[in-house]
Amino acid sequence: MPTKKKSAASQRIPRLPIALVLFTALLLGGLFCIDLWQRAQDTQRHAAQQRDFALIDANIRTLLQQKLDKAQSRERQAATQLQQFVAHDPVPTETPCDISSPATLTVVVNKKHCIEPQSWTPQNLTLVEGFFVRQEMAGQLTSLLSTIRSTGATISLTSAFRSYDNQIATYNEGVNITGTTALADSTRARPGYSEHQTGLAIDVKAGNCALECFASTPAYTWLQAHAAEYGFIERYQQGMTPITGYSPEPWHWRYVGRTVALDMKAKNLKTLEAYYDITGGDYS
Repeated sequence: MPTKKKSAASQRIPRLPIALVLFTALLLGGLFCIDLWQRAQDTQRHAAQQRDFALIDANIRTLLQQKLDKAQSRERQAATQLQQFVAHDPVPTETPCDISSPATLTVVVNKKHCIEPQSWTPQNLTLVEGFFVRQEMAGQLTSLLSTIRSTGATISLTSAFRSYDNQIATYNEGVNITGTTALADSTRARPGYSEHQTGLAIDVKAGNCALECFASTPAYTWLQAHAAEYGFIERYQQGMTPITGYSPEPWHWRYVGRTVALDMKAKNLKTLEAYYDITGGDYS
């Protein structure tokens, strides 16, 4: 019998299985390529992170070293300033320090009465607008500043508590500026003799108007009229140098409490020395 020819359809290779195989191969190849790409990206990211971490570590080490260098520099400067202070003019031995209770609100620190021990620091300091003051006056000081500003006047703190070591730097700066201890003594307290060490004194300014210029500002006029209501007095007033030992300082205000401040104002007493009948004047 003659052999029958197979039909064309039966001779065709099935296309669907081949397409599936090709698709699967392409998919697996694509996934493999994606995996390789992700691994490469991960490797690059890891290397970048390591570089970043190394840079951060280096920056941190640099910052820490800079802070350490600055701290050591300040310590050396303080030691040098202390030596300069002693060399310039030692604290007078004929005026022994007799203030054994500097924590009281009634303490009077002047050129005749200094703090003992001289390195004493208040234990109840708190911050007001970035400056340390005694806790007893913080609330009144905050209210006083707020009230002045509500009138449209400008005022800000420039100094408050200063430690014994800080006062060494402040005093020596005055000596360097004036050239003599005698001139520096008229405006700068020697270490241990400063009201700022009690944490009860503040220095203020109005904008760029500081020191003597402050006396020409609305803030100063307001303080003259109302500071006593908040417990503050102008410590070194015009014409009182023979008693206080200091030239007038319109920027320097001392907290004594409302009772004392208002009583001094009522009696027209302009110095704590007169109010408490305490000796004042210069060091000698």
